[in-house]
Amino acid sequence: MSEVPIQVLAFDDMMRCNVEDFLALSTELGEPMIEFAFMVKDAFDKSRMLIEFCLYNSAPENENEFFLSQPLTKALEVIQKFRDANPKNSAFYNHLSMISESIVALNWPIIKRTPTQFIKDMKESGQFYANRVLVSHKGNAKHTNWVNKWAQIMDEVELYVKHYFLTGFTWGAAQGGMLQPRLPPPPPPPPAPEFIKDFEAGDGGSDARQALINELNQGTGITSRLKPVNKTGSTGTKLEPGKKSVGAVKPQAKVYPPKFVLEGRKWVIEHQKDNPSLTLDNQMSESVAMYSCQSSFLEILNKINNIVIDSSKKVSIIIRGDVISCVEIIRCEGLKIQCEGVVPLINCANSDNIQIFVNEQSKHVQLIASKSSSLNMCMMQPDGDYVEYPVPEQIMSVIENGKLKSSVVDNI
Repeated sequence: MSEVPIQVLAFDDMMRCNVEDFLALSTELGEPMIEFAFMVKDAFDKSRMLIEFCLYNSAPENENEFFLSQPLTKALEVIQKFRDANPKNSAFYNHLSMISESIVALNWPIIKRTPTQFIKDMKESGQFYANRVLVSHKGNAKHTNWVNKWAQIMDEVELYVKHYFLTGFTWGAAQGGMLQPRLPPPPPPPPAPEFIKDFEAGDGGSDARQALINELNQGTGITSRLKPVNKTGSTGTKLEPGKKSVGAVKPQAKVYPPKFVLEGRKWVIEHQKDNPSLTLDNQMSESVAMYSCQSSFLEILNKINNIVIDSSKKVSIIIRGDVISCVEIIRCEGLKIQCEGVVPLINCANSDNIQIFVNEQSKHVQLIASKSSSLNMCMMQPDGDYVEYPVPEQIMSVIENGKLKSSVVDNI
């Protein structure tokens, strides 16, 4: 019997160190999370089976059809149905949604060339609900530890795929036994010096050898034919002080300390990174200026004057009260904003992958977008779910009857 492939052994280590801890933390939350946690474990078990099977077999003609027919797909469907069977106002709906949105990352074997990016996208899908859990159970260690453990599991899955399947799944890699990491071939030997080639050339080789010996016998006279060299360099060009012949070393980016202070009537929030618990208990006359933040969550509790978010990535914001003036989004990426009160205007410029969640009170917001892409408005329905409306990105212009006519190109 052949040994277990190293990729499967690494997967077992990941499950033993993380999934079992997740089961224990889910038990502390009680039902329905205990039952749900065992569904999650079953999905990881099916993922292990799939990896081992594919390592020992050649790729089928239709890979997509093969993966969709596997037990892993059915295990993920069970998780989705369990989430959907729970009311949206139930105590654990956000918990279930966090898992069901992100565990789809286990489908990474079907992704060609960039499986790690697929895993990152699925992690971000679940982060919105993770933030909701952290906010609604702020200060509760059981829920916080549970969320953090799942985030750790997703990070471990990404690292595992990055280490063993960076450019996609490798079918049949273990057909001959355990697959070891591939080592690069040894470098080729250096080419022979030109004068040796001349000596070994055959015809005329002895003449070339004798000519070299005659030149060496000249003693110091052999240097009479050497070209003079300028002291400043062989090219005669003087090097300027402070300049080096090698490329300049790129300086490291400066790391700024995080900032969360009230300056006058403006809350300045800057350089926050991986902070899931930013809460602002503000006054109506105050405003927010958020700059260069990343992978953080901000909750604005009260009615506020205006909000500006600039040069931030993967930030989630919940606005509990009304906004008097407007919300400005500038040079942002992967931003999610949930508006629970009245917001008259949102101005989005030079941004990408922005999601704006509105409810009955904020649905009349005016959205102005310029030089932005992947912008979506998500409207809450009576059942608590959201319907996504893509915002058009292109304008089509034609000349009709001597006049320029422009119209929106709707998203398909």
